[in-house]
Amino acid sequence: MRVTLLGATGATGALLLPLLERDHDVTVLARRPDRVAAGSPGTRLRRGDATDPAAVRDAVAAAEAVVTLVAAPRGEAPGTVRSQATGVLLSAAREAAPGAHLVLVSALGGAASAGQLSWFGRMIYAAAVGRERLAEVDRQERLVTGATLPATLVRPPKLDDGPATGALEVTGRVGASQSLHRADLAAFLADVVRHRPSGPRAVTVVSKR
Repeated sequence: MRVTLLGATGATGALLLPLLERDHDVTVLARRPDRVAAGSPGTRLRRGDATDPAAVRDAVAAAEAVVTLVAAPRGEAPGTVRSQATGVLLSAAREAAPGAHLVLVSALGGAASAGQLSWFGRMIYAAAVGRERLAEVDRQERLVTGATLPATLVRPPKLDDGPATGALEVTGRVGASQSLHRADLAAFLADVVRHRPSGPRAVTVVSKR
């Protein structure tokens, strides 16, 4: 399958890329391709920004699935890079890859998913993540909800660097102590790409141990 990955230089993207390379023909769009640890000689590295329409259109052309993990790094102001990149991707996919399944990493705690947390959990989560970052999540999700392209929104709770467990739970409720290992998130994203579930949907996944 032809798969495009946006956000390969981040912590989760670096774990996801080798999983995609096992089974797929991968194109990576990155501002710094020299920082992408491609393991397959067939992986195509494209230099460009995820908010540049021409660069994204070129990267996703004829793709059958696209994964984006683009967001401002934790510790930096969230800005609007997540929602800008999502809007650019949606437009590019309509033009250059209308049949592609889009897999977009969002975050738990936005307006559409706050009910999955307890009242106390919402307070803790909003303080830890930041209201500006959650507002940017809302902007991203509104764009995806309003699109007609096949897409899966993945809403992880707090992420950590624990090892892959292979024990995941798709859940409707998340406790304040639950988290998702980045390695488990990468494995889940690879599985969504493999199966390309029909229709738009949003899922929250936690590591069970």
